[in-house]
Amino acid sequence: MIGVEGVRTVHETLPDPIRDLFAVVTHLGEPALLGFAVIGFYLLTDNRETGSYVVGVAIGGAALTTGLKGVFARPRPPEELHAVAESGYAFPSGHALGATVVFLLFAEVLDIGTRRARYTAAVLGIVLVSFSRIAVGVHHPIDAIAGVVLGAVYLGVVSWHGRNPEVAFSAALTVAVVGVALGSDYRLPVGVGLPLGGYLGWHLVVDRYDFSEVVRDPDAVLVALLPAVAVGLVAPAGGDVLLETAFYAAGTAVVVSLPATFASPRPSHQAS
Repeated sequence: MIGVEGVRTVHETLPDPIRDLFAVVTHLGEPALLGFAVIGFYLLTDNRETGSYVVGVAIGGAALTTGLKGVFARPRPPEELHAVAESGYAFPSGHALGATVVFLLFAEVLDIGTRRARYTAAVLGIVLVSFSRIAVGVHHPIDAIAGVVLGAVYLGVVSWHGRNPEVAFSAALTVAVVGVALGSDYRLPVGVGLPLGGYLGWHLVVDRYDFSEVVRDPDAVLVALLPAVAVGLVAPAGGDVLLETAFYAAGTAVVVSLPATFASPRPSHQAS
């Protein structure tokens, strides 16, 4: 029931109108929609620290998805079962993982209704999105289950010490680097470009990190080393991939730096 037979069982059990409904519901976990929601929150919130944290964790979820998809390279169920157009690898479900990370993030940071109501809505949304991926025939049950579990675990680990943007952006880029190091080349420009741009944009513009300290401070060396390793791992893929990665990185860095660019200046962060 966790493989193709599970998908067939759901496909044969659900009436066509219900399957059509899930084909609409599944878009709630669309990476682009989740991304726009996160960016919107980041640009509108008055709390730059929390906003940066949300962006960093969401990017980390995307990097985790692309890395694992490339490492496992698990094919999707047969196209005859697909109710929506989909491509790429199956494990884990990016919609399930992304929805888990973003919905739970918003349940934690938004000040709407009660905490219990927010988490109830988040869990309901996660369940609907995750099941919809099976209902529309583009994921095996294990893909959706793994997406939810991995998303929740990742969020729990990154938020263990509170809403720390530095931890969030560093974790995102580390996950991307580990994925490529393990052999993943799946959607490399997105998987590496987003966390690379977020990391650099936050350190350079938002946190005002002083990279000139790299010549004499070990901590600054570590901060600078991570993006250098990321670029070094992408470089063998060729100039086109490197250029596309730079495009995604630049776009993400611009978005991350926007609130700080138009805010009143604050002292730079010196390496200690």
